[in-house]
Order: sequence, then C-alpha cells, then structure tokens
Amino acid sequence: ILLQIVLSFSNLVVVAFHENEFYRTSERLGTAFLGDAFVLVSCAVLSAVTVIYNRESKALIQEDQRMYDSIWDAIKRDSGEKKAIEDLATVVATIHSPDSLPLQTFPKRINESWDTNGWAHRGESLLDQAKQFFNFSPRPSAQRRGSFTSSRNSRSRRTGSASSGNSQEETFGRSRTGSIGSIGDAAGNNFTLVSSLQQLFSQGEILQHLLLERVKKWSQRCNGRFAVKDRVNQFVTLNEAKARGLDDSDLKWGKLKSVSRALEKQLRSYKGNVARLTDIVRQSLVFDSLKDLVVCLEIIKEDPDVVLHRVKNRYTLRYNSSVTAGYRDLGINVALISRESHLFHLEKHICEVQLILRHFAAVKSDEGHQRYILFRNRTGQ
Repeated sequence: ILLQIVLSFSNLVVVAFHENEFYRTSERLGTAFLGDAFVLVSCAVLSAVTVIYNRESKALIQEDQRMYDSIWDAIKRDSGEKKAIEDLATVVATIHSPDSLPLQTFPKRINESWDTNGWAHRGESLLDQAKQFFNFSPRPSAQRRGSFTSSRNSRSRRTGSASSGNSQEETFGRSRTGSIGSIGDAAGNNFTLVSSLQQLFSQGEILQHLLLERVKKWSQRCNGRFAVKDRVNQFVTLNEAKARGLDDSDLKWGKLKSVSRALEKQLRSYKGNVARLTDIVRQSLVFDSLKDLVVCLEIIKEDPDVVLHRVKNRYTLRYNSSVTAGYRDLGINVALISRESHLFHLEKHICEVQLILRHFAAVKSDEGHQRYILFRNRTGQ
C-alpha cells in the first residue's frame, strides 16, 4: 500500500510538471486520485479479508494442535522416550534422505505387456491377472471414491483389450511434462516417467495389496498395531485381533489416495507433474512407544525386498510442528522389489508408510482429520 501511494504521488507530479499545463492539473489529479484510491481501498479490503480468513482457518485446528503439542511435551519429559528420540535420530541419520524424491517411473519393457494406459496384457487386464494370482478383490470403497478400476476393467473384458482413448483420461488428462524421455538405472535398464494418473492408479490397485501384506509382516516383529473399525481409538496387533475373533474385514487398512486429492496435490504442489505423486499407495502402523517404532524402522531398513528412498522424521526436537498443525509421525517412502512386484512391473513405484505413535493416532480421528483437510484447503496446501 505504501509503495502504491509513493508511485501514485510521483506519477501525479510528473504529469503536472512535464506538460506544464497547470490549469489542467486539478482535473488530472482528480481522475488519478479516484483510480488510485480504488486500488488502495481494494488492497486494504483484500488484506483484511486474508487476515480474518487465515485466523479462522487456524482456529479450526487450534485445539487439535494444542493436544498434539501436549502429547509431544509429555514424550520429551519421559526419560525412556527421550532416549528413543535420540535413537531414532541416529537410525534416520544412517539413511540417505534427499530433499526431493525420485520421480515415479516404470521400466520400458512394460510396453511389451501394458498398453499406453497400463491395462491390457494379451487380451486380459493386469489387474484381473493380479486378482487371480493373489486371490484378492479391489475394495468397493476405492471404486466409490473415484478409482479408475471399475469402468476400465469392464471395458477391457468386453473388448479383449483396452482402447487407446477413454473419457476418464480425457477428464483427468496427462501431466504437463508428459513422457519426457527415459532414465537408466545402475544395471543399464531403461525406465520412463509415469505420465498420467491412469497409470499411477492402475499400478496402485495391485501394489496396495503387496504393501499391505508387507506391512503385516513388519508389524508382527515390532508390536505394530492397526485401528479397529467402528471402535474409537482402539488399536490392536494382529495376534490380539486373532485372539478377539477379528479378521481383516474388522481392521482399518490404509486406502489409496482419492483421485480428487491426487489432482489437488498434482496441481497445487507439483505444477501438474503427476510423476511426483509418491503417496498414492500408503499404509500406516501404530505403536505404543517410540522404542517399538525405532525397531520397525530398522526392520524396514534391513528388508531385502524394500528400497528405502526417504525418511521424514517428525519425531525430532528440530521439527517445526506448526507446519502440520502439531501432528507428528515418521514418514517413509519405499519401493517394493519383491518377486511379485517385479512380476507386475511395479518395482519402481514409490509408496508411503507412516509410523505413528498411538497417542497421536488417537487425536487424528476422522473428525480431526476433516478439520485438518478444511484447514489445508483454505490455505491452499
């Protein structure tokens, strides 16, 4: 606003003295003043609205943030947990974590098996083959949330192969970067960048199953817990679930990221580059203590079927938790290189695993998460 005032005043003086028409100066001053006054008032109103809007947005998550901060303060006061914080930092320091993740890629040989949209394989979709191989079905909730699977599968089954054009790809489009060449690994194999959400989600429907089975194995070696459906703040190990007569349908597993949120993140954070979306497939494990969480990280680190790309440690004294409204977890980005993932050409797909302390998971309720989503949308994150 001050800059606008200075520029406006300078402009008026130049106009008056340059033409040396002092009798018309008052008319020029009046016209210019009205225009500049409108700009100044608009800036002032916009600034005030922004301040009020940001204040209301922060108020949405203020109570949640206070609870998260209180939990973290209690953890820091506990001598055992304080040592675990140091142990966690030591383990994380041994893992190379770049500022930015590698882009999502897939091997060029995939073109021999998949069509341009990543579905057809000798007259049968890869997803259909995966369902037969692993004996699983895609979650209905994923289809309701806008998964690419349902309509695409039915079409490929009817025609025997996937057609090159489809309405969903026209709706969601390709990234602005498109397919921008190939990338080579140490062995000399060529990879190409993922160029559409269609490819990411078609891979994700298969990889979600592989990641869940891997997370279950980790959990049994480190007291990892999963949330129980329709039970507030109840988290059980797989052995406890079995003892209670609970099966997989009674536990709450991680879901594929929704298509709408993937689009938001692609456009808001990554300037349309879909290859930077590395959390389409995600799972989480809950722990009673940081000590168990550290054990889990070490298990993941030593897993021969896992490539650990990055660890984001929010359980550190240096982390500014106001960025995440007080919430903390350990975010891990991995790629599965097991025989099964190679079989379906998914060894380069990057997933996300969240390791969360039980007290933080309890505050992160459905209602609390909805408040955070509203805060995130209002602030354009």
